[in-house]
Amino acid sequence: MPPPPMAALRNPYVCLSCKLHNRQILSTFSQFYRSFSISLHRFSSTSAVVNTAPRPPTAPKPTPDIKHIRENAALYSQNCIDRNYHDLAQYPYEIQRLSAESHELQVALREPQRKIKQIESAIAKLRKDSSDSCNADPEEKQKQKTKVEEELSTLRLSAQHLKDQSHHLTTTRAAHAKEIERLGLSLPNLTKPRKHPPREPEPPRRKTT
Repeated sequence: MPPPPMAALRNPYVCLSCKLHNRQILSTFSQFYRSFSISLHRFSSTSAVVNTAPRPPTAPKPTPDIKHIRENAALYSQNCIDRNYHDLAQYPYEIQRLSAESHELQVALREPQRKIKQIESAIAKLRKDSSDSCNADPEEKQKQKTKVEEELSTLRLSAQHLKDQSHHLTTTRAAHAKEIERLGLSLPNLTKPRKHPPREPEPPRRKTT
């Protein structure tokens, strides 16, 4: 005989309280997911605004105390060693050397600048005297003009030579100042020295009998 037909599958029985509890869980999860989606959207919008906002102005450029470093090169060098920056220990002495050379360059600039002013005054005076000349003899006038042009040419060459020399000194001094600032910014900050050195613990006293 053929086997009896299988009974139709039925959903498992769930009581009313379990159904209500499951619905409450699903509702709570839906609310949480909706709230999370809104928060994520707001965060993305805020991030986009922050990323596209103009960059705020930068902080003031730090300026090293070159004078203090120059006058206390040994202190700064020892500070580099104490803080394990051995490669920077020679920087304070290099700042000292470059500062001394920079001062010498500043003194050396005074002479060519003074001579340039003298030559410019001589050129102006020579032109004025030449224009005020009332020599009626054409030949003498031509000789005077030729002489003035030769003198002006010599003065201009001297002035140009001094200007080139002054420019070289100025450029070298500016390079020294830039290197001094770079070295100063590379140095670590000084550690604050202790006002009173720590005392060593005294040995325990022996009791006398």
